Amino acid sequence: GLGMRTTPWFKVMPYFNIIYSVMTLLIWFLRTDFINLTVWVMLYYWFSNLNSNKRWQFRLVATGLLLSCIGDIVWMIFRTSSWWSRARYDGDVELGLRRFIVVVTYLSFLFRILVFLVFWKLSVDFTRLVRNRNEQSDTNSLIHRQEF
Repeated sequence: GLGMRTTPWFKVMPYFNIIYSVMTLLIWFLRTDFINLTVWVMLYYWFSNLNSNKRWQFRLVATGLLLSCIGDIVWMIFRTSSWWSRARYDGDVELGLRRFIVVVTYLSFLFRILVFLVFWKLSVDFTRLVRNRNEQSDTNSLIHRQEF
C-alpha cells in the first residue's frame, strides 16, 4: 500500500469511507444530494487505485468534501426548520423520517469535516508517503535480486 506502515491516518481511511458511504445512503432516503454522490464516487475511485494516486487526487477529494460541506451548510440554513416542523402537505406522515434525515445530515457534516482534515493532511504528507513507498519497493526489489 501507499505508505500504510508510516501514516496512521492512512489506516483509518477505509473505515472513514464505509461510515461516509452509510451516512450518504441514509440521507438519500429522502433528500437528493448529488455533491455527496460525486465525492463518494471519487473516494471509491481513490481507494480502488491506491498505488497510482497523485497528490492532486488527494486535494481533489478534499476539495470535494469541502464543497459538499458548503452545500450542506446552505441546505441546513434553508431547510432545517421546515424539515423539522410539522408539514401540512403530507399530514406528518414523513415527519419522523424528515427529522432523522436532518440529524444524519448534521452528523454527516461534522464527520466530513474530519475526513476533509485527514485527506488534506495526507495530501500535505504525499511526498513523504511516495518516498516511503518507493524506498519500500526499492528494498523489496533489492531483496528479490539477492535471492537469485
